[in-house]
Parts: sequence; structure tokens; C-alpha cells
Amino acid sequence: MTDIDKKKADEFRELADEFYKQGNFYEAVEYYEKCVELEPNAAFMHNRLGHVYGQIDKYQYLDEQIKCHQKALELEPDNANAIRNLAFAFARLGEDQKAVEYYQKLFELEHIPDDYCSYGCLKIKMGDFEEGWEYYKYRFSKHFGATFYPEFDKPEWEGQEISDKTLLVYYEQGFGDSIQFFRYLEQLKPLTKKIIFKVQDQLVDLLKNSSSDIEIVKESESFSDLDFDYHISLMNILPALKAQIDNIPLSQGYIKADEEKIKVYKEKFFNNDFIKIGISYNGAIIGNNRRNIPLEKFYPLTKLENVKVYSFQKDVSKNLLEKIPPEVEIINLGTTFKDFSDTAAAMANLDFFVTSDNSVFNLAAAMGIKTFVLLSKDAEWRWFSDDEKTSWYDSVKIFKKQEELEDWSSQMQRVIEAIKQGEA
Repeated sequence: MTDIDKKKADEFRELADEFYKQGNFYEAVEYYEKCVELEPNAAFMHNRLGHVYGQIDKYQYLDEQIKCHQKALELEPDNANAIRNLAFAFARLGEDQKAVEYYQKLFELEHIPDDYCSYGCLKIKMGDFEEGWEYYKYRFSKHFGATFYPEFDKPEWEGQEISDKTLLVYYEQGFGDSIQFFRYLEQLKPLTKKIIFKVQDQLVDLLKNSSSDIEIVKESESFSDLDFDYHISLMNILPALKAQIDNIPLSQGYIKADEEKIKVYKEKFFNNDFIKIGISYNGAIIGNNRRNIPLEKFYPLTKLENVKVYSFQKDVSKNLLEKIPPEVEIINLGTTFKDFSDTAAAMANLDFFVTSDNSVFNLAAAMGIKTFVLLSKDAEWRWFSDDEKTSWYDSVKIFKKQEELEDWSSQMQRVIEAIKQGEA
């Protein structure tokens, strides 16, 4: 490279870096590509270019990402960043075994909890519970976005004999996680004298109604009043029990709604002869936005014959509701819910539930309600690679995108056909 070319490359890189800092990723790509043309043997620049393609869109530019990172790796065979990026890219592409190979190569070079956790998620998705849940334990020690877990002066339970001991199970992450993995507490009952489950306040009444011999306590309550011998995080129950994908318990349903509340909701909202369809379209703000589905994609459900549609979305913005066309009738129940026991009571009156991947989806499924869930092609690891059914819930039918970037219209049309045919 001549001195003139070196100067140009430095200028282009400075411009690219500045555009990147400003979030102008298309412009950054343009100038990083100029850098690569002038410095074709700079592994860092190829890797950087691939990273910025991913910043524009992780899925739209997957081929470009892989090409850049593979070139970086060709130039520097031990470039850990390139290896890591290729593991991520192939996992998004659905080439899971190839992603595993890059992760294993990465672990020969670096030992970072975040990578171990991502690898654990991938292995769970592939159905390997033994290795997957062990690596998923690194979620508590990640450098970025570590899962919170309190410090205790009592030992952690890891599967040892505790028949005469009290075990504290502490919830983790979101409402959906608490609902989905609550089932495993049933398998702990024969192993211990007593179980205490400390869980989000909004779930306490619901879970109390679903299990009479587990002490359910609010997350907001002090630990000082709790007497226990061992503790464990909710999802660490699975490796402690040596859980496997082929023995997931209670897939037929295990959450029960309050009978009196069910009657109240029936009289107020469901005392009619219509087919009753519940919907939910958004998850938590901190969740993956790719799971969310625009409300307008649910409008066709309201056009079905003899149907009433009920929104189970809590805290819906006023602007969103005002955008619903006058000819579209969606009954908003979200404002009536104080906690999940209310949501469950209303839900028990439904014929079908149509939903994105969120906590209310897990509630409907755990109640055994006929549930149609719309998933991205690159769905979250916990749904494995299933396209139609899931081992977690017998009552769920999956409608998965064929391509990650397509909108949700074709999935919703398939849902409509399934409802017409009365499928579960």
C-alpha cells in the first residue's frame, strides 16, 4: 500500500467510525467498504464491516456478515471476534451445528461467560438439555445483561439429598419464565420437606390458586422472614433434576384460574353465543421486538363469522387504540386486569387465544387453552426448532414464519383457517 492509499484508508476509517458512533450505519458501511478495498489484508476491517452490516439488520444482511467474518478469519485464523460473529450468524441462519463448531473453536481461545450462555441457549434449542442447561448457568455472570440473583448465606441446591430440608426457589427474568417453569416445582415436592417460591407480586394469587402445598411469597417481601435451608434459581431446577427434552412434565396444563373470578368475567364480557378469541401482540419492552406483531395484523380475526375478539394486552397506549378503524371491534380487557389472576379468569372463558411470543402466551398455554402462537423463523431458543407443536404445551399450535423478514400476514391467514376448522 502506498503512503497515499494509507492516508486515504485512515481518512475513510475515521469517517466510518464517526458515522458508526452517530448510528448512521449505511454511511458507515460505505466507508468501511472503501477501507477494505484499500486494505484487503486487514482482518480487523473485514470483521468491522461484517459487524456494521449486522447493526443495519441482523437478518437482511446475513450473507454479507458471514462473507466478511470468514474473510477476517481467513486472514487471522485465531481472530476470536470473527469466530464469535460467525457463531452468532450461523445460529441466526438456522445452521445450528455449524454455529456449534464455531463456538467450540471460540472456547479454545477465550472463556467469556456471555459466550458460554449463548452457547447454552443454542444447545437447548437443539434439544441438548444436559449440556445446554449447564452452560445456561453462565447467565448470572455475563458481562452484559447478567440475570439478577440475590446473594444468600445459605447453600445452593444442586441436586443433593434434601428430604428433611426447606428449599427456597427464586424466580428469574420475566413473567413468562415464571409461568413456563413453575411446572418443575411439582417434581421437587417428593424431594424436600417444604418448598417456598419467591415470585413476582403480580403472579402470587394466580400461583397460589394453582398449588396448595407450595408456599408462594411476593418478590417485594423481605427475605428476613423466610426460613429455609437451601436455595435455587427457577431455571436451575432443570440441570439439578437432570431434565431432558423428552420428559417435560405437565404439558397438558397446570395453571388454574379462580372459579369465582371466571364467573364474574363471564357475566360481564363473555355471556354470549359467539366464538371468543383472545389476542396478545406485544411482550415486555426489554424483550425481543421481533416477537411483537402489529395490532392491525389481528384485524382479520374480527371479520370471521360469529366471532368476538378480546384484547388481553395490558397497558395499551391510547394512540394505538385510537387507530383501530371503527368497523373493527376489539374488546379491550387489559384495563380490567390488576394481576395475572384476573387475566387467567378472563382467559378461561375463551375458545381460542392468538398471540405473539410473550408472557400471556405462556399463561394461556399453561392453562391448556387452545392457543395459536405466531413465531419468527429464528424463534427464541426455548421453542427449539419446532414448526407446528411444542413439547412444553400440548394445547399450542405454532405458526412460524418461513422467512425472517416477511410480515405476519401469511401466518395470520393460516391461523384464521385453523380457527374455521376448529383445530387445536
